[in-house]
Amino acid sequence: MQEQQKATEKMNGAAKAIKSEASDAFKDFTDSAIELKDRVQAASSNAVEQTVDVVKKYPVYTALGAAAVGFIAGIFINRNKH
Repeated sequence: MQEQQKATEKMNGAAKAIKSEASDAFKDFTDSAIELKDRVQAASSNAVEQTVDVVKKYPVYTALGAAAVGFIAGIFINRNKH
């Protein structure tokens, strides 16, 4: 009976250790995910600001470039339909 109790305690200890390690791993993962989200958010915000600055600085060239991209995309889309 005492051996069974020792085995149970040993199993409970192992289970607690596994639970602790899993909890730590999950916390590390969530911390990394939050850090990555923050970095991506900052980078995308910076990219948007730079894009707005370029559009304000060169509005005519931006409109011509957008028209050219749309025209070329239209050619490829119509070409694939036939």
